[in-house]
Amino acid sequence: MKHRYWGYASCYVIMFASILTTYVVSGVHSIGMTIFTDPNYGKYLYFKPWIRISAYQVGIIFGLWYYEWMNRKKCSFFRNTIGTVIFEKVQNSRVVRYALYLTGFVIINFLIFIQHLEFRNIGGESRYFSQFISNLFNAFSRPLFVGSLGMIMMGPLVGKSKFLRFVLGSKGYATWGKLTFMVYMIHLIILSWFYSQIRQGNYLAYKPVFFTLVA
Repeated sequence: MKHRYWGYASCYVIMFASILTTYVVSGVHSIGMTIFTDPNYGKYLYFKPWIRISAYQVGIIFGLWYYEWMNRKKCSFFRNTIGTVIFEKVQNSRVVRYALYLTGFVIINFLIFIQHLEFRNIGGESRYFSQFISNLFNAFSRPLFVGSLGMIMMGPLVGKSKFLRFVLGSKGYATWGKLTFMVYMIHLIILSWFYSQIRQGNYLAYKPVFFTLVA
């Protein structure tokens, strides 16, 4: 952690550059908030690094905070850093932990289920949300999602929340996590193969697309 401040600065700069780039690209090409309602979403956003880099930076920042807290006893330099202060508040206050759990859960579900409003007009000439709202969603949804996961994980990381530690630390959940990650890595290949080999038209209705998103 010799160059700690440079590390933090680079994370924040890259994160905000990613958010700004995504916002601008979304606005320039008038892109909606889901790949199901806008073909340009995949072309200019979904497969591009600038929409994902911000989420990675949020994960790195959480990792740096946790590293500071873990090493606070070994190195006096870390005793008053932002990471140590935040994690100690999480460790010492049940109210803080529950507030983080609730906030993270609400944000994650909001980011997932708000998209179903856009599905009501699949194939229509207009979208449910304005371009400004779509730009904000495209730019901030991924870093907010990762940040919300971090809020939920902070309690278990400091040794609190027996239920979450039991679930997240179980062998069954670890196996499930590996399987779902494997599916995530190959799902586009499978979907592309499936849709390209069928010999009939595809009808995309509101409910099937919504449940596909949830899955």
